[in-house]
Amino acid sequence: MDKTIVTIDGHPPTLEKVNEILASKDLHHIKARSNDGKIVSVKTSFYGAYVNAHYTINELWKFSRLMRFDLADINGNSGGAATAYEVMLRQKGRINKHGKFVITGAIDVEGNISGVGGVKAKTYLTIKNSVPVMFVPQINYAEATEMKSLMKSNIDIVPIQKLGDIEAYWSKEALSI
Repeated sequence: MDKTIVTIDGHPPTLEKVNEILASKDLHHIKARSNDGKIVSVKTSFYGAYVNAHYTINELWKFSRLMRFDLADINGNSGGAATAYEVMLRQKGRINKHGKFVITGAIDVEGNISGVGGVKAKTYLTIKNSVPVMFVPQINYAEATEMKSLMKSNIDIVPIQKLGDIEAYWSKEALSI
């Protein structure tokens, strides 16, 4: 279809509704927006289809059943990686067992983590609040380690390029205990 679904059978495209239509062979009335902004109406079945879901950080409230944390103070794209990591944990039915840590970084639809601004300030606050681990985009790593050095801190600054880098870090930590 390669369009953004606006409604399914007259209802917003919730995760539950999408899962329902993917499992059903019934025809559904779909309204969708094409890349040029035009609304199209289709009666179809998505049975066996593959559907990509793309949400901005401001749309993630739609997953409130999955996410039990406050997005109200996240502005811009700096919280994208943290939000995506939390959603990933919730979808897998897992919880954070690693104590306090900070994640900053923008994330694209392929899961690539890209740079953000204010990393020195974020590192400063992380250290001041005694948070032992900080995940930063690879491109911001030097900036974060510079602040760590200036503050003579022993915080772990971990460069990330994908969400999987966070899990890889925790796996290495478990092996070293």
